[in-house]
Amino acid sequence: MTCREARDLIHGMIDSALTESERASLEEHLSDCPPCRRYADLFRALKDRLAAIGAQSVAGAGRSRLRAFLESPAASDTPATSYPRLGRRPGFVWAAAAAVLVAFGVFFTMAIFAPSQTLAQSTIEQHRLRTAGQLVLDSHADCCKDLQDWFETQVNHPVDVPEIKADGLDVEGGKLYRHDAGNEMFYVAFSIEGRPVSLFICCGPNMEIGEGKPCSCSKPGAVISAGPDYTMVSWPRGETTLVLVSPFDSEETQRICEAIE
Repeated sequence: MTCREARDLIHGMIDSALTESERASLEEHLSDCPPCRRYADLFRALKDRLAAIGAQSVAGAGRSRLRAFLESPAASDTPATSYPRLGRRPGFVWAAAAAVLVAFGVFFTMAIFAPSQTLAQSTIEQHRLRTAGQLVLDSHADCCKDLQDWFETQVNHPVDVPEIKADGLDVEGGKLYRHDAGNEMFYVAFSIEGRPVSLFICCGPNMEIGEGKPCSCSKPGAVISAGPDYTMVSWPRGETTLVLVSPFDSEETQRICEAIE
């Protein structure tokens, strides 16, 4: 059993949805594979946490309803207030229909003319979410080849995941995003010296990355830009655009960029 097959079965194991033979094969793999055991522990803990939050919410709602009932005044014989049947009044029906049409027009106009999020904004946002610990990656991989195999099972077409060879590198995993401009964004997550480095492989009709100055790394057409907490390098490669986002300064980020094949 491969790690990819095991990680697909782990979710079924957590939901108690495996056959006996599947469970036995998975347990045999987990006994010999520390990375997959960590993956299983992560998602088991995540499910337990979500279940606990849900239970607290349901219990809290029940208590609040009980308190409201106990504190409410005793029922009286006062007849209930009767409301006119507005739905049977033609004027009300026409006014409601007009309001629905106006609301639809407003939302449609906003969807057409509102500026969409740029590719650069998307990559920086996902990098910051990961830095803040709010993003759970779909695949914990041991190498770039594992990530490439996983991505290709998600999209049913070849995906060329670049390999980074840098000091202090740990491959963490990946995630697939569908950008609102029609792009596919393959998010590859690394840690270098304990700090998160994000690499995006972007494919699609609109891959404008935004402003930047020429980068001195060896990648043709590369541009570099920086914010208060990141440095971003982007460059074209064939029909894709690669975007590297790192928390390091410009010099170190360019060194990482040089290590990408």
